[in-house]
Amino acid sequence: MNREKFPKGKRSVEEKRGELRGEDLAGVWLAGADLKGADLQDADLKGADLKNAYLRNAILEGADLRNAVMKGVDLSESYLKNAKLEGADLKEANLRNAILEGADLRNAILEGADLIDVDLKGAKLEGAELKDAKLVNADLRGADLKGADLTGANLSHANMQDTNLFRINLKGADLFRTNLKGVDLTGVDISNAFLDKWADN
Repeated sequence: MNREKFPKGKRSVEEKRGELRGEDLAGVWLAGADLKGADLQDADLKGADLKNAYLRNAILEGADLRNAVMKGVDLSESYLKNAKLEGADLKEANLRNAILEGADLRNAILEGADLIDVDLKGAKLEGAELKDAKLVNADLRGADLKGADLTGANLSHANMQDTNLFRINLKGADLFRTNLKGVDLTGVDISNAFLDKWADN
């Protein structure tokens, strides 16, 4: 999909929300677009502007969202398995109950994002910015968080079993009853983190 194919831009894309699988939307301006339940599986959205877009229940499996601008986007309950989100700006995005298993979020900005009940099993989060992110009850088993910044993040009740936390920042984070079984905390900054009653099984 491109501007020539959809000359009306955002409105045309919204109207075809159920027919966007595999389409080329790279760099397209979709700020504030209503794409609830859209089928964007394997779509190319590299560098697209999706600020404050409504994508609740959308299908984005395998979609390419590298370097996309997604501040404040609503992706709650969306399916993003194996999606490419490297370098994407998801500051204060709503990803509650979303499936991001195996997704590539390296160097993504997720500061203040709502990731409550999110599935991030096996996700790549190296160098990701997760300051003050809400990861309550998140499933991070086997995820790679090497070098990520989780300062002030809420990880209470999260499952981080066998997660790679090499050189991450957990300063001031909430780790109440967080499952850290199989995790090596050597070199991890946990100063001022809430660790009371945390779980490892």
